[in-house]
Amino acid sequence: MKSNLTAPKSSGGTSWLKKYSVPIATNAIFTLIGLIVWAIRDVRYFALFNGIGTTELVTRILVINNPKLRQPMRRLVQAFIGAMLLIMLGFIFSVNFQFEQIFFDFQAGVVTGALIQLIIARLIIPFVFGNAFCSRACWDGAIFEITNRKNGRNFKRKPWLAWGYLLLIVAMAFAVAHYFTNPAGDENELLRKKWIVAENLFIIGGGYLLTMLCGSRAHCRLLCPFMTISNLLYRFSF
Repeated sequence: MKSNLTAPKSSGGTSWLKKYSVPIATNAIFTLIGLIVWAIRDVRYFALFNGIGTTELVTRILVINNPKLRQPMRRLVQAFIGAMLLIMLGFIFSVNFQFEQIFFDFQAGVVTGALIQLIIARLIIPFVFGNAFCSRACWDGAIFEITNRKNGRNFKRKPWLAWGYLLLIVAMAFAVAHYFTNPAGDENELLRKKWIVAENLFIIGGGYLLTMLCGSRAHCRLLCPFMTISNLLYRFSF
């Protein structure tokens, strides 16, 4: 005798939440971060992080409903979020995200966005999501992705070269802080902005030169010190 009992169908609301759970959770996380930083620092930080969360929410929903948009949307998100981070945090708030700023801060005995980015975007996120920051938020990476073209060369990352470059940056940062003016600290805001401009111009200019010699996005693939560190955990990511 066959049973007439059938498994209950999931409600429309439940399936909708399941379908869009990742973009909803991503938006909620960035909104929460914005609220926390707003309470600590400034309402403009809430506008920044809420804007990032909204961007992730809208574009991820679009990709879920049209998978062909995955790569174009990823590049759009990377360019948009990268520009927001560079303009708002870099040029408006004078927060330097580049690697050497960690050691400028260490010499000055302060903690700023560079160390926070290292911990969250380069150590915690890679363990869970891989190199998500590089592909969705790095402004230098966005410029390379939009403008670089493959030239047939594809040199692989060499650990000795990547770690050698990282140690060179560390040595340079300590030398600048010790023998010249340390750009860390509130009294050196203008100098820090100059460093932000100079560092990004150096990375972009050097990146284009490396691209001509070693293939597309050569700086990201071969030298980026943040990538060198996050790669330690990337292999263990879920």
